Amino acid sequence: MEYLLGLAGFVQVLVQGALFFFRPKVGHGTCPGLSVVVCGRNAEFDWKRNLDLWLACKTTQPVEFVLIDDASTDASLAFLNSLACQEGRVRVLSIDSKSSPGKRDALALGLSQAKFQQVFVTDADCRPDSPTFLQELMDILGAEPALFVGNGLLISSNSLASNVAMAEADRLARMNFSGLPWIGFTTAVGRNMAYPKETGLAALRYSKKFGTAGGDDDLGLPFLVSRCQNKRFGYKPSTLSDAPATFQDWALQKQRHWKTAPHYPFPIKAVFVLRWLLLGANTLGLIVLPFFHSKITMGLVLAGWSIQLFSTFLWVYVFASIRKPTPKALWVYLMAELLAIFVPVLILLQKPTNTSKTWNSNS
Repeated sequence: MEYLLGLAGFVQVLVQGALFFFRPKVGHGTCPGLSVVVCGRNAEFDWKRNLDLWLACKTTQPVEFVLIDDASTDASLAFLNSLACQEGRVRVLSIDSKSSPGKRDALALGLSQAKFQQVFVTDADCRPDSPTFLQELMDILGAEPALFVGNGLLISSNSLASNVAMAEADRLARMNFSGLPWIGFTTAVGRNMAYPKETGLAALRYSKKFGTAGGDDDLGLPFLVSRCQNKRFGYKPSTLSDAPATFQDWALQKQRHWKTAPHYPFPIKAVFVLRWLLLGANTLGLIVLPFFHSKITMGLVLAGWSIQLFSTFLWVYVFASIRKPTPKALWVYLMAELLAIFVPVLILLQKPTNTSKTWNSNS
């Protein structure tokens, strides 16, 4: 067992090390036109805070904004219609009543009405990390329709639940990005993705057959991966969100992912199992380190966990430089690295109850 844990530490070094040596692919030319599709439910506050930032993004090619009100009961629709009267690039669509959870129906409506073949999808509670967001995205996508997997950052509150949930989400994102050169796209933040319009609609029809609550993530993403010839990913441009992250809503998301996982293609399921086994072995190795006899094994385990910590600092201070955590938040990050395998398992054992709109309930 001691040597197996050492081997896991060594493999962890290789997997996480890919994060630092691989660079994302970029398309040739610039996207000729982009439809920005944004869904929101009871998101009047988010629309008012974030839409101006999206509209302020300058591009060299035409962009339209397709805004979908997902059966809101607040004044969202009235605000969106008023904005559309003032801004010619904005089109507003609405769903009168919800027939299923999640944003799948709203997203399907938005995609079906998009003018351009290349669409970018985000949520009402998200904003661009800079005024150059859309131009950066269109340059990465290139002239041909492509799948783009982006990075959606959660700007945590001061609560412990929010910090831990954000830390675990960022850790999972790092794990997936680090594996992209060899295994392809397996998961991503649904609120920062771009893909060909028709392929996106086909992905929604595919995922709907299984009754999952997700929209453009969960089962839709493996479908997109298999159907899109051109694939891009990047740490930037990023979306930012202040939506609250609580233990209850995080648990709800984990339960949803757990139910979705059996329907994933076998290669993707195998990759997920391998990653969690590596991370679990690495964390267990660190905990039982005092009982080891081999200095080589001890060194491998420490190296495996050290590169996890190093990637945490790099992620926070380079790729996520827009968010400078407090010392307390950084300690939470480090503890989340140590407990990364155990916290999600505990969450899966919970029986969460549905809650109001949160950072994950509509993505």
